[in-house]
This record gives sequence, structure tokens and C-alpha cells, in this order.
Amino acid sequence: MKFINNIYKCENIIEDKMLACKWAIKPVLEISIIYFIALLSLFRANFNYIDDLGRVAQGYRGWTNWSRFISQELSVLINTQKTLTDISPLTQLIAIIIIALAGVIIIYTFTEKKNVQLSMLAAIVPLGLSPWFLECFSYKFDSPYMALSVLASVVPFIFWQKDFRKFIGFSVLGILVMDTTYQAASGIYIIEALFLCFYKWIYGNRAKDCGTWLGSAVGSYIIAMIIYRFVLMRPATDYVSTNSAEAKSLPYLLIHNATQYLNTIYFDCNKTWIILFLLIAISFILLAALKSRKNKIITFLVALAIVIISAVLSYGGYLALAKPLYAPRALYGFSFYVSILMVMSVAMLQRGYFIKLLIMGMAWCMIVLSCTYGNALAEQKRYTDFRVQMVINDLNRVTAYNPKQKYAVQINGNIGKAPAVERMQQKWPALRRLVPSTFGSDWYWNQFYFFNYFKLNADKWNKKKGDMKEMNLPVIVDSKYHLIQADDKHVMITLR
Repeated sequence: MKFINNIYKCENIIEDKMLACKWAIKPVLEISIIYFIALLSLFRANFNYIDDLGRVAQGYRGWTNWSRFISQELSVLINTQKTLTDISPLTQLIAIIIIALAGVIIIYTFTEKKNVQLSMLAAIVPLGLSPWFLECFSYKFDSPYMALSVLASVVPFIFWQKDFRKFIGFSVLGILVMDTTYQAASGIYIIEALFLCFYKWIYGNRAKDCGTWLGSAVGSYIIAMIIYRFVLMRPATDYVSTNSAEAKSLPYLLIHNATQYLNTIYFDCNKTWIILFLLIAISFILLAALKSRKNKIITFLVALAIVIISAVLSYGGYLALAKPLYAPRALYGFSFYVSILMVMSVAMLQRGYFIKLLIMGMAWCMIVLSCTYGNALAEQKRYTDFRVQMVINDLNRVTAYNPKQKYAVQINGNIGKAPAVERMQQKWPALRRLVPSTFGSDWYWNQFYFFNYFKLNADKWNKKKGDMKEMNLPVIVDSKYHLIQADDKHVMITLR
């Protein structure tokens, strides 16, 4: 009887908690709808993005190679089996809801209000629709776990200045979840701690109290990262290395990686974004100084320092890696940084429209980019299919002589970007890195589609055996798009 009573008590507690969180449903749905509309063109493109090519064709998981154990196991839950199949856009829709929920939590930690105004919704748009998180949404299989890394990093702040033990416990747990889903989010937790601490301080909290909570956040972060580094992490030395530098050369490494990180972000942005961001950052600093209950000059200097330092810290643990990743998906800590800067600005602003208009403008830019990006992928896919089919059709002239012979194929050159995409890139610099190379030489994924999707009676030539350029193979086809040279066992394709 006592056991049954305990079950009823647990049910009542869960029901009360759910009712207390019921208010969040509306803003989560509103943000999700904004994301969904912006990403419709991406869904329509149905583009197998880099690793997706392998997982669609072969159904493997393979996240444990990068110590993403939660991603590995959750993929079984989502796909209902260990062998993966393409269930997009379901996975991307899950990612949308997770990011929307993370956005609402960010808003709540600053305002603690259940009514979310339009400018707050706009402030959350860059979190998911910036060029850096857009690449995460592009991955059909990875996107839910990339989104989960963001959510896990912000959940602990629900307990900020409310329950010290829960905050520490959820912080350690959240950071470990982030580490085992997608480590590119490793800067998010520290940035929110800095901004939230600063927000509470300018509105009257004692520096000692803020320092205590900030210290607990830093301590929790260090504990979790130590556990991950020495207990969970599997070393990797592929295109990214988990190794760091020796202590004496670490400062140089940090400066070098931070400089490279900020330069990469700068060249991903167009002029409109840069102007909007600078105006928002300046407005944030001035607004903090005006609203502060502390010394105005000190507040101004602290706000300036937080804006600068947080921009660097948004790269997280990658700052200390000897060989970090600079692909767009590795930089989404900066997406969070832009959003939290705008969320806190709106939270401080009671009246006035200038900064809200800036935030609306930034949100609109992100939405337009997202729509453009999805259409760019569709154009690139169409162009790739055209070029691949042209090559396969001309290969029939070779294989017709001996259809049972398995040929060794070497591919040289690259098709580049579709003409429409090249034009889009001129206005949206981020597309140069977001739209991947799809058919050509050197890179593994450049050739995966060609060799694995069409049942070709051909194998990729191992260049360790030599370069086919030295074989002087006879020319079979010489067209505007490619040159094909072949004998009875070898085929060399030079793309133009």
C-alpha cells in the first residue's frame, strides 16, 4: 500500500511540474514554426550532406570514433534499429524542437517571464539559423544530437540562484551530455554563465554572490571536462586532433586558434551582418551602462570585456586543440553568442525600438540566408546529378567492349559549384563553405556518390600503385565537361 501511495505522489509531482512548464509550449511552437518555414527549402532539397552519403548507403552509425556515445545510442532509439535508414526530415524536425526549447530556456533564465515578446523570439533566430548551425541542420543523421548538445548546455541555468546543489549536479551532467553528443558546443555553458552573472550584477546582486555562482559554474565545467578527458574520451588524430600543446606553447596556440576562429567567422559574414552585429554589440554595452545600478564606468568596461572575451570563448575547448576544426558546424558557439547578446539586450530594454529593429533585421537576414541555402543545395544536387550521369553515359563506351571486366577508375579535377550557386556565393559568403564539393578528386566524399550509388562495375584506383596520368591511356571521350581515357582495365576521368 505504501508503495502505491509513493507512485501516486510521484505522479502528482510530475503532473505539477508539467503544468508549471505548460506556458513554454507556445513559445517553443512559435520558434519551431519560424525555423520550419526558414528550413523548408533545405528539406525540399533532400541533399545527402557529406557523412549522410555514407549513412544513407551503408546504414552505419560510427559516432563512437569521436567519443559521441550518447549520439550512438540515441540513434538506435530514433531509428528503432542499429542499422540506420534515412528518416529525414523527421530527425531535422526533432532538432528544430530541441533548439527551440533551448531558446526558450535561454529567454527564461534572463527574464523569468512566461510571456515571450516578438523581439525575444527574433533574438533566438540566429541560434538555429546562423550559417554555423545551418550546417548542423543539413546533416540528416547528426542534427538531433548537435541540437541536444546546445540544450544540455543551457538546462542547468534553470537552477541559477535557485538551487545550488541542483545547479552543480545538472551542470556536470549537462556538460558530459554535451561532450558525448557534439563537442563544438563546449563554449556555450561558460558564455551563458558570464552573461547571466553580469545581468544579475548590474541589477543589484552583490559581486560576492555573483562570484560564488560563477565560481561554481567554472568548477562544474572543469570537473566535467576532466571526467570526459580522462575517462570517456577516445583520442582522435584524423582531420581533427584531440591533442593539445605543451604548457609552454599553449598561450601561442590559444592566440593562434582564437585569431583563426574569428577570422573564419568574419569571412563567412556579409557586410550587412557585420554592421548589424557591431550596432547590436555597441547598443548592448551602452544599454548595460545606462541600466546598471552599479558604477556606470565600471559597468561599461565590464560589458566591453564580456563582449570581447565571450566572442573568443564561444569556440570552447577547441581553442586548446593542436588541430581544431573550422568547418561551419564547429563554430555554432558563435551562433549562441549572438543570440544571448540579443536576448540580454531585450531583457534590459523596457522601452525603445532601435535595438529591437536591429535584432529584427538580424533575424530576417538569417531567415533569408536559410531559404537561399536550401535552394543552393538543390541547385548543387541537380548539377552534380547531371555531371555524374554524363560521365556514366560516356563510360558505357568503355564498358561496352567488355561488360564483365571490372575497371579501376581514377578521377581528376572537380566539377566545382553549380553556376547558380556561384552567383549566390557572391552575395552570401557563407555559402562558399556551406555548399560542399560534390564530385571530384582527392576528398573521400567527393567520389563516394559516384562509386556507391550506381552499381558501377568499377573500383576506385589506389594511387599508391601510381598515377594513371603516367600510363598514357588512349582518349575515349573528349567533351566540354570531361576527358575519359581508358584501356581494357583502367579508366581515368578528368573533370572540367
